[in-house]
Amino acid sequence: MMANKNAVCGGFVALNNGMIVDCYSNMTVLGKGTAAGFCGNNKGEIKNSYSTGRVKKTKVTGGFRAKNSGSVVNCFFNSSKASSGKLVDIGLGKLEKDLTFENFYNQLNWDFENIWETADSTMENQHEPFLPTFISNKFYYELPSEKEVIELSTAEQLFKIAVKINEGDKIFAKVRYLLVNDIDLKNKKWIPIGIDENSPFSGTFDGGGYCIKNLLVNDKELEYAGFFGVIRDAVIVNLGIEGVVKKGKYSGGLVGVNEGSCINCCFANCEITSSQFPGGLAGKNNGEIRHCVVFGKIKNGGKALLPWLLGAGALAASMLGVLAWLYMGKTPTYPAIPIDESVTVIPDEKIQPSEGNSVSFEFAKEIIFQNAQSGGVFAFKNPGDSTKNIVIELQLTDTEMINTLGSTCRTPLEQARIEAQPGYSPDTTRQVIGRSGAIPPGYALDEIKLQLLQDGTALKRGEYNAIIYLVFYDITTNEQAMLNTQMPVTLIISE
Repeated sequence: MMANKNAVCGGFVALNNGMIVDCYSNMTVLGKGTAAGFCGNNKGEIKNSYSTGRVKKTKVTGGFRAKNSGSVVNCFFNSSKASSGKLVDIGLGKLEKDLTFENFYNQLNWDFENIWETADSTMENQHEPFLPTFISNKFYYELPSEKEVIELSTAEQLFKIAVKINEGDKIFAKVRYLLVNDIDLKNKKWIPIGIDENSPFSGTFDGGGYCIKNLLVNDKELEYAGFFGVIRDAVIVNLGIEGVVKKGKYSGGLVGVNEGSCINCCFANCEITSSQFPGGLAGKNNGEIRHCVVFGKIKNGGKALLPWLLGAGALAASMLGVLAWLYMGKTPTYPAIPIDESVTVIPDEKIQPSEGNSVSFEFAKEIIFQNAQSGGVFAFKNPGDSTKNIVIELQLTDTEMINTLGSTCRTPLEQARIEAQPGYSPDTTRQVIGRSGAIPPGYALDEIKLQLLQDGTALKRGEYNAIIYLVFYDITTNEQAMLNTQMPVTLIISE
């Protein structure tokens, strides 16, 4: 897919003709033509919002917004991370060292009682710089009660309603839906709900504080790409989206085009690749968006990698700390994940989880096994100030299995079942080849063991391009976080 020099992309939204309030973007933006950390072309109103992340120099580049004929009020971008090129909105840039409550935020009139919080959730350190996040127990939009609500708990249900709405069923398009748990789409090819302007979604979709995981939109025929394609006069609240959106003219993690709809308390953690109008949350907004956040990467054309695939072996993930609004104002308790028997205390590490919502970790870029039955040297550390227990999964794609072992090592029956699923791709379908128990803050895991493959065999001698997938759990409630993360790692089996 060739990049379009007239393309417009934004970390949060490409084109805004509506209203955006109390939102932020932590995206890497690699655009052509016009690009900005938050909004590519603003003709509407944006208030009380910010962007942080890298923006590659383009024809017209903005740290927060590029083109603007609308209103931008009390907004800024983190100039410490901006592109080194010339920015059209340099006046909106602020260095990290200047982002203190006393000298900066106090002048913005942002709501630090109901929306935003400081790095340590208090107002005591007014001289310390910080980037605000959302107050975890207030990141939830309460809708009025209603008798007629369709509860959704499976991927099959989501695929069914998408088909119904896209075929023009007005009843399915206008009712109220409620997620009752996270739903994993398992990278099956997704056709957006509300595929075009003739079949928009016009109902209410309440995510319930849950997440749609492993979304994959990849169809060159689509004009509107995202979990939703077109929404019109709809209400979308309390929903998280995690996945990949490719192609499409108007592309966003949540929605391609918003026409007159209200979006509140939503997030997207996505890779967006489009040749024309990609945005982290929405390609085009003609409605109202409040209290939302995006993470990930945007690229005009070509093949993009997720941001967490760009890092080195040691990663500090403090910005993933918004991870912890994860349960969106709810405080249930869940069964604990057993602590890994092999964890050890990090010497001289003070175990004191931070007041704010943050996660950090360190690990080796290579895991070396003497053989498939031995433990692999890993040296993974979960520092004492982390707020999450971490479970590690080692994964291989089907493509890597085929390239190195000659097959997926599944039973013929299981392989036939998986290949029969819509959207199966060996590049995105994975197998878990190793899993740890929970690693608490202040503990290290020096070794991780491999498990047998699905046909009962073991990995052979060689080098494998694997994926380390980290799953975060709240240390108090044991609830799994909505946002997990993944990075490349090399597995070496010596004999």
